[in-house]
Amino acid sequence: MLILEYLNWEILVLIAGTFNNNGMLAAMVIICTIGGSLITIPYGMSISAVAMVGNALGANRPNEAKANAKLIMMASVLVSVSVTLCLVVFKETIIMIYDDETEVLEFTYPAFITFCAVFNFDWQQNCMCGLIKAVNQQGNASIASFTTMVLISIPLGTTLGVTYGWGLSGLWIGYGT
Repeated sequence: MLILEYLNWEILVLIAGTFNNNGMLAAMVIICTIGGSLITIPYGMSISAVAMVGNALGANRPNEAKANAKLIMMASVLVSVSVTLCLVVFKETIIMIYDDETEVLEFTYPAFITFCAVFNFDWQQNCMCGLIKAVNQQGNASIASFTTMVLISIPLGTTLGVTYGWGLSGLWIGYGT
């Protein structure tokens, strides 16, 4: 399911390229690069969820599995909110690591705030994937994720970003659905 994440981001970059604006494309690449680095945190939590919940279920301890699932999700919310707050507070510094051109920054800052809001939901989805894998339902979840991406996320992002002129923020809102 992680490959769907990266596939969706690559499609967003391709769509951003249709704006025929190098500043917008650079902004999208910057945000995707930051997101690609950050996604490793919830992915690690997802792997922990697989181990903790799967082990408890394998040992026929369903109450322990439920408690572990709740623990992972509570930790996920706490860490994602903390990371998001750091991203918002230090957005200028983080973004300036990648580029300091005024045109690029004008597109990056507002889209980055939208990305931060959306990334919280994506973070939770990544952690939930670990729970889904722990109960051996990743095949169904992958089909649902792919279908949602193709039928809802990409069309909505394209509609908001391109058709309604919301730009990169519209693309990220579509991604977050």
